[in-house]
Amino acid sequence: MLSNARNRFEEVKDVLPNLSDLEPEEAAKRLFFELASLRAVRIDREHFLRTELHKAGIGEQQIAESLATTPVQAGISAKILEKIAQSSIRFETNRSSAASFLFGLPGGVALLATVPVDTAQYFVHALRIMQKLAYVNGWQDFFEDSRSIDDETLAEIGLLIGVMMGIGGANVGLNRFLTSVAAPEVQKRVARQALTKTAWYPTLKRVLRTIGIRVTRDSVGKAVGKAVPVVGGVVSASVTFIALRTQSDRLRKTLRKVAPPGVDAPEYLKALNQSDESQQGTTR
Repeated sequence: MLSNARNRFEEVKDVLPNLSDLEPEEAAKRLFFELASLRAVRIDREHFLRTELHKAGIGEQQIAESLATTPVQAGISAKILEKIAQSSIRFETNRSSAASFLFGLPGGVALLATVPVDTAQYFVHALRIMQKLAYVNGWQDFFEDSRSIDDETLAEIGLLIGVMMGIGGANVGLNRFLTSVAAPEVQKRVARQALTKTAWYPTLKRVLRTIGIRVTRDSVGKAVGKAVPVVGGVVSASVTFIALRTQSDRLRKTLRKVAPPGVDAPEYLKALNQSDESQQGTTR
């Protein structure tokens, strides 16, 4: 089966550079661009929310409203959303301990030629967790149908992964980004603005550089399956599991407190507070 997988991935293999040959910021960008092109890394927002909300006993009308707006604005309780978030973290972190998952990704074997297996596995699952937590908390599709990602999506991915990894300044950068895209009409103006001119770019640049340093460091002279970024040193894959659990929880808590892009922030936060108050009332 592994032999067949390798044959399927040959066409992608040649386009992946050795990340250790790139500057840290460019290495991080290339890693995200290449991972984002893998279908199995992408989470379909509609399918994910529809499946999880249906399992939680939510009716079709409320599910449709959640997809059209956000789960919070559709009146989904904080308790249900928290349960979905926690379940998503458990599911992805459990899968992170199985090396076979990476080999099952289209392009996965090719990626292993450029970065250590634990490094690749970490970012595969970090990106999947990031998307699921974001969708639970009202974010729209990161990728849609396009194979590539634009500057705004790169900013979203970089800042959210930065928050997840606890990189200094990432929370501030995320808040600046969300303030800048707080409404649809603002998003249109931002889309026309060069990435380097945005208020959050200095933070994004620092986050990408930090990630890139860790990726390139772990790509040089380390045996496949030995190194785990974000922890430091050579450790076992079990520590990848622990790191992902801790970092996913950090991102979960952050996203629970902010309004997603493209919504009326005061209105959204009001609905969020009402949901939280309703949950507290039922637990007294």
